[in-house]
Amino acid sequence: MGQALSYLSISVSTIDKTTIPTFVKPPTELNIEYVFDFHLENNPTYTAFQHPDSTQSGTMRYYTYAEVVPAIHRAGGLISTSIGRQDIQSDTSPVVAVFAEINNLTYATHLLGLLRAGITAFLISPRFHSTVVAELLRMARPTHVLVSDNLRDIALQAVSDMHATKSSSDEVVPVVVDLPPHEKLYPGHNSFDRLPRHHENFSKKSLIVHSSSSTSSCPKIIPWTSNYIRANSIGIAPSKEYSDVNFEGKVLGGQSAEFFHTAGLYILFGMPRVGFIMAVMPPADPRAVIPANRDMVYEGYKQSQIDIGWASPRFLEAWSKEPENISYLSNLDCIIYGGSALSKAAGDKLSSHGVKLCNAYGATEVGAISKFVSEPQTTDWEYFNLNPGINYELLPREDGLFEAVIVYQKGYHEIPVCEVEWKGKPAYACGDLLTPHPIKRNFYKVVGRNKDMILLSSGQAVNPVYIEDALRAHPDIKDAVIFGQGRPFLGILVSPNPSAPVLGKDREAMCDRIWAVIEEYNKTLPDYSRLRKEAFLLSDVARPFLYGEKGLSKRSLILDEYRDEVEKCYMNLL
Repeated sequence: MGQALSYLSISVSTIDKTTIPTFVKPPTELNIEYVFDFHLENNPTYTAFQHPDSTQSGTMRYYTYAEVVPAIHRAGGLISTSIGRQDIQSDTSPVVAVFAEINNLTYATHLLGLLRAGITAFLISPRFHSTVVAELLRMARPTHVLVSDNLRDIALQAVSDMHATKSSSDEVVPVVVDLPPHEKLYPGHNSFDRLPRHHENFSKKSLIVHSSSSTSSCPKIIPWTSNYIRANSIGIAPSKEYSDVNFEGKVLGGQSAEFFHTAGLYILFGMPRVGFIMAVMPPADPRAVIPANRDMVYEGYKQSQIDIGWASPRFLEAWSKEPENISYLSNLDCIIYGGSALSKAAGDKLSSHGVKLCNAYGATEVGAISKFVSEPQTTDWEYFNLNPGINYELLPREDGLFEAVIVYQKGYHEIPVCEVEWKGKPAYACGDLLTPHPIKRNFYKVVGRNKDMILLSSGQAVNPVYIEDALRAHPDIKDAVIFGQGRPFLGILVSPNPSAPVLGKDREAMCDRIWAVIEEYNKTLPDYSRLRKEAFLLSDVARPFLYGEKGLSKRSLILDEYRDEVEKCYMNLL
């Protein structure tokens, strides 16, 4: 194909969303990589991505499928050449890791190019240390690691560690290769060499992702099949069955979407199924890298005139502190969050000022557990409908809570991780505890993890999440972890906020100040769940709290680090 392409850049003030062309929906049976080819033929002028044009102030740069699809094929071809792959139609699919800190438009194009070329992409978070990267590479056994400039040294160190600890001759040590730059993917024309269809064996392991590592020192790797990816991307369909919000023709603020994580992949793979336009940050801006800066994301929302927002709870908590931010967010159709819990204080504040929050609940191991977007519930913003497209069971507990079990469905929702058996079928126990809405039928919210529940020696069970969440909202407290499993009462380990006025000057004064906060909150709790001063600890600066990728503290690892101090709290009472 040799037709020249004129980039589409339009003044923001002249945008008319009523002129968006009709979206021709792709067949549901198409694998995601072939859905984009479908759009080249059926929706060439439809916009897939957009961002503010960094070369012309006040204008918007649009990427139609006529431009994006050739870029996908170029990415697949360039990467195939860089790893020395000759035959795309071979029945063997190489595994190639992607370890990059770049803008998400370029990242998405590379990922889709790998899929289209029949190369199994192993997506590694750029937040990881070289020792974690090395362990992940050992598990996934890729032949190559595609890296961005700023992460090359970490990747090389990880590969060096693998060489140093290599235990057998057949252990794979990958080769580090540079990712093709953005301008190679989007050169200013739509001439491209079309990739042939890949071998069907690729569909058995199309993508490898990893868990969030929120409770362990190293994440797990999780292979995804094409069938699983297809089932989850169909689940974003704009019908009352899967979503209460119609996304077609809407601009979704995907500036912070991380395509090496499940939530970001869900959005990316849903976009060509549904027909929404994803707003991203300008690739030419050196600050536009993922993980994103929350201030840039917020400005990107406004500049791109989005309809629907996507943000992490941490961003929403920060934005909730500024009245101007709240006023802007309240004018959006809705704002979707997921990946971790949104603090009740922030959620209540946003909701009370008209921000329409939508809780998207899911897991890397099984996909979307909630509808992609349940109808915003105003003051009941924590609640969601469960996804009717999956086979789930809610197991009741004596305390009135439920634990969700997702059952494997052959031919449709073939979940990649099955660790238990339910009624003779493989299944996955999510471990999250759900409580039903007291009035609204089929609405639930997550109240914590099964393994986080603390059973006191009295037999009383306490959910520590609510207490920790409330205390974390205080400006003097950065984080808190409650303990007391099998003990007569609860204790708490607090990590003070580094900006607290007396921190580092007078530790005893800091203890008194924070204990006063805890003591006041204790008045709202039943006797059995109150915190005792005998088991009140401040963290040591030399032993900071450990956090997973979602920003959540790694409870078990933190308590293990402070095991001796915790034991002394209770020994002193004997």
